Amino acid sequence: MKTVEVAIEYVLTGLLALCAFGLPFTPWYGLDGKTLGARSDTLLGILGLAYLIGVIFDKIADTLLSPFDQWLRLRVACRRQDKTLCYSEDGFPQDILEFALRDKGGDCLEWMDSLRSRIRTARGLAVLGLPAVLGIAVYRDWDPLSPSLWRPFPHLVIAFNALFILVALLLSTSCRINRPDRVKKQKRAVDESAKAKQWPSTRSQCPAGSIGNQGQQCRQPASERWRPSKWFEIPRTNELVGDRADRANSLRRAKRNVWIRASPFVIMQAVSAVAVIVLACSQSKSSLSPEYVVLAAAGTVLALLALWVWYQITDTYMRFVAQRS
Repeated sequence: MKTVEVAIEYVLTGLLALCAFGLPFTPWYGLDGKTLGARSDTLLGILGLAYLIGVIFDKIADTLLSPFDQWLRLRVACRRQDKTLCYSEDGFPQDILEFALRDKGGDCLEWMDSLRSRIRTARGLAVLGLPAVLGIAVYRDWDPLSPSLWRPFPHLVIAFNALFILVALLLSTSCRINRPDRVKKQKRAVDESAKAKQWPSTRSQCPAGSIGNQGQQCRQPASERWRPSKWFEIPRTNELVGDRADRANSLRRAKRNVWIRASPFVIMQAVSAVAVIVLACSQSKSSLSPEYVVLAAAGTVLALLALWVWYQITDTYMRFVAQRS
């Protein structure tokens, strides 16, 4: 991967983040378009800041779209297991397959890097496109000579977008998507349940408050205990066990958790689009403001198109890794 290409991708993501969360607040500090673009060193400083912020927000965008990414990974794993293309318990060990392809080098490595570059670009636009449009609209709407009760609300929407990002990060860190010892625990629970089926009367003969070995057999398995994070967890590819019907059922159950985990991203996009439309309605009592209508329509279309492109390229990348390794 060329360093220049990666730097440009980070700069683009950083500029979108600055437009989304920095530009609406610049008039509070006396900064405007003339001040920001008056000197070349100011422009270089903005680009440098965009690069640093872009490194952070590229990871944030990856976290926000990680539920959909995991869903694609599960689908590829199911396809490989249905076609008996995998030779291990994990239907799609992506890291191992990527390392194998990188060892081959050549055209495979160049194609992988090209796909990953397009994934990063589309990912940043899909996540930060609509918040950036909202930031530009709020900046254009700024008029200190005509204060009103409406003025604080667009900035509150921007604060809510930051809150949605924080919620997504907390969900990502609290839920155990990549828990390496989880499969071992599940296998141990399956073995214990299989042993328990051999003695079906064990639980009925177990008195309340019993201790010792008999009490240990009557304890509820750890995998069946209720925990809040269970409702947000997305299974790993090596947790798709059983025959084709069992894997299909696991995939259907995972789909609900995928949408729950992706809800902060979906709400952030919807709130940003609605806020821009409300700004367009507030400009004139008789008709909509054409400028804000164009901003809302163009931003929504570009964000949805970028999300679709990211989804398709990510699916292509994973199928390429699964087939060529």
